[in-house]
Amino acid sequence: MFDSIINGLEQIVAVGTSILGQDQFFNIVATIVGMGWLWLQRNFHIDRKTDRKWDDILLYIEAGVMQTYQTFVKARKNASEDGTLTEEEKKLARQQAWTCATQYAQKDGINLLLEAGDLAGVLIEKAVGNLKREASGPASLPPGIPNSPLIVQPPSSK
Repeated sequence: MFDSIINGLEQIVAVGTSILGQDQFFNIVATIVGMGWLWLQRNFHIDRKTDRKWDDILLYIEAGVMQTYQTFVKARKNASEDGTLTEEEKKLARQQAWTCATQYAQKDGINLLLEAGDLAGVLIEKAVGNLKREASGPASLPPGIPNSPLIVQPPSSK
């Protein structure tokens, strides 16, 4: 298999050098390889940058959820007879968490609505689930899964 690949490459080099000359052919090959390398580096850099952006977005949302829990949800639960929130209060708490998260992000110059607006509900539900898991303690986690703390501070300005 490798022999056929090597033979094919040798034929390409032979034809290329006979048509263009050795120097021109290898200059073209070096240019194409260099452009491919730059393209790969650019794409991997963009992927790493995107991952960091989403990590920051999740931190802002978790901070908004924690702030809402500490200021709104606890007070409403203490005021209710059964210690739970009504559906309307849950909806209001989610809206307040999104507002807090966008305010945290705006302090660092990030428009959270533009970056994650379509996913706001899903991201808030994820953060609420993380908070509830954290509050219930490690006993609710499957064996072997570490209980990671919920981060309550948004990332600092860079």
